[in-house]
Amino acid sequence: RNLRVGLPSSVYWILPVIKMQAQVITWCLVASCLAFGESARVSTGGQDSAEAEALSGIEPTQLQAKVTDRICVMRTAAEFQMWVQSLDLAPQNHGLLSEDMGTYYEVADGIEAAGLSGIFHKEVKELTKRKDELLANVNAWGFSAYWANKHCASERESYEKSSDCQKTFDELKHIDELLVEGVVIEKEKSWHKCLTNSDFMSFKRSQPVKDHWKDLTEKEKALMVKVKEEIQGKSPEKTFQAAVTCKLKEATQSDFSVGEMTARIAAEMKNPAMKTSAGCVENSTYGYCPEGMSPQFLRASDPARAARWTGYGLAAGLPVGIVGGGLIGALRGLPLGPAGMAATMSQDIVTGIALPLGPPLAALGMALGSKDLLASCRCFENSCELDHETDTCVMSTSAASSNPYQGLPYPGQKCVRSATGCAMQLCSESDFKEGSGEDGFFGSLGVKSAGVFNCLSLGGDSQQTLISLEKLPSEVENSAASRTELYKKMKVQLGK
Repeated sequence: RNLRVGLPSSVYWILPVIKMQAQVITWCLVASCLAFGESARVSTGGQDSAEAEALSGIEPTQLQAKVTDRICVMRTAAEFQMWVQSLDLAPQNHGLLSEDMGTYYEVADGIEAAGLSGIFHKEVKELTKRKDELLANVNAWGFSAYWANKHCASERESYEKSSDCQKTFDELKHIDELLVEGVVIEKEKSWHKCLTNSDFMSFKRSQPVKDHWKDLTEKEKALMVKVKEEIQGKSPEKTFQAAVTCKLKEATQSDFSVGEMTARIAAEMKNPAMKTSAGCVENSTYGYCPEGMSPQFLRASDPARAARWTGYGLAAGLPVGIVGGGLIGALRGLPLGPAGMAATMSQDIVTGIALPLGPPLAALGMALGSKDLLASCRCFENSCELDHETDTCVMSTSAASSNPYQGLPYPGQKCVRSATGCAMQLCSESDFKEGSGEDGFFGSLGVKSAGVFNCLSLGGDSQQTLISLEKLPSEVENSAASRTELYKKMKVQLGK
């Protein structure tokens, strides 16, 4: 009350409103932090140490989509590099774009593996500095990793929707040359989608790029004229584009379905676990949990939902401010009658609009959406942790699983050192190419000096990783049990 002395009377009304709205923001932030902390704690089976919070792996159902998009970005970067070189626009005193992108991903994985607890760690700071340097090198080529990832995610989704490709090819085999031309145009258009908007695009240097786009547009128009002459029906362009998508899918060897693969992985994680009076136990009718997993009661993570809820929270900031301000104004003005309510409501609505409620609501949405609200019984990832006796990273094991190879990470991942301890990371391009090629498989597998790896791929091809195969080379269905037989044949060592 003493603070009000000397203030204009017109300002008195806003003080309690600001106080109330500040309390709302504070409680939103507190709730966000608590929910986020609970998500991190539950993801590691209740371990509360800072190191444990950094050990959560990648959800296997989301693993292959992430790997597929990364492979696409690497392939696009290599093609983009050759295109820029052909235009004589390659930056001076910079490394190769394709190599820098590969290193960028490895460094980014290292930072992500460190988790929130490693933000201020010296090694993480060095990795962040290195990441910025690599990103500057990538941008110097005019290549945007962000837009490339967007393009590749869109490409993957279009491949998922494409069906009956063989039927399409049979119907349009008389215009196969036009399809080849369409594929070339689509590939070159994708390079333009990956252009960055800074560093590279000065006027003089961008002119060759503009000329290329103009030439590409004219070629596409001429091609569509031929397509309309050759294809009968209501939508010749749509039919032709579907055929081009099938050709691109065939050219990139993306003949597997990420959707079908996700369903198979989800069944591997759900079916072998069941809820009983004794807790979450193995259901032997469906075999055992996959590598690196065991039956557990946990809240499953859902990054896609977290991203949606973050957007909803950000968008809700303004409506919540308006509605909240209106309600507070109505309550304040209630003793003054309708005229008083109208005045106080208009004042508090303006205050609500001015307050930045979007960010705290977005943080709350992200925290609440990142995990299921209720725990479920299924196969969850074991932790990647440091074995103090051997000073190496190992996968923890559980008596609840009878899988003899639960000491391996889930296919496509590795348990290695991070800035804050040990953490799960995606296998890198080089990890898939190591090894002798036994039974057609290459890649790092089993216990190594750097940690534990499960990075098998057919022929050293990162587009044909072990988990992406519907059937193994022995013609058996890809399952935890059939992979066990493969590991036995390859004499995989898991240490003690």
